[in-house]
Amino acid sequence: MCIRDSIKNIDDYIFFFGLRQSCVLDGVPVTEIIYVHSKLMIVDDRRFIIGSANINDRSLLGSRDSEIAMIVDEQERGSDKAFNLRARLFQSHFDLTEDESRNIMNPQVWNKLLTNAKNNTQIYREVFGCVPDDTCSKSDQVPDLEKRANLDKYATLRHKIVGHGCVFPIDFLKDEDLTFKPNQKEFFAPVSSFT
Repeated sequence: MCIRDSIKNIDDYIFFFGLRQSCVLDGVPVTEIIYVHSKLMIVDDRRFIIGSANINDRSLLGSRDSEIAMIVDEQERGSDKAFNLRARLFQSHFDLTEDESRNIMNPQVWNKLLTNAKNNTQIYREVFGCVPDDTCSKSDQVPDLEKRANLDKYATLRHKIVGHGCVFPIDFLKDEDLTFKPNQKEFFAPVSSFT
């Protein structure tokens, strides 16, 4: 049983967001997910780790990839660097005011952030029909989503996109069998190669 199935509403405990941007390029509206190679984790607004290193032997042994990561621990220093970094990121990506970004646990602020992200997700779905998207739990649903896209709506809806935050599509292709088939070369590689 998946832990997600045993909790009434997992979104009350943890929520995942992604970033997306859009613009008009050569007269055509376009969008793309914002992929950032660096990793960042902020803990309790007092510690953070930031860098390009993955949390695995390949990055951290020092004998393979050239990666870097920096840890800032302000637990006993009284500095606000971690708090300020987190606040600035929330301002930028979710279009919060400075005061709101400093008070993210306020239910009204959280509701604003979540509403903005959900509205952005809906607009990108309606205008671009872009994947990954939670409305597609199987791959045969993707063409229908893409057909419903309507780029003509972008001029009307683009001003309703707030910040970059979108709901991360954790249910995309959740009902799809993604195991390799015998006619795929990956079928013959050990499963451990892909984990």
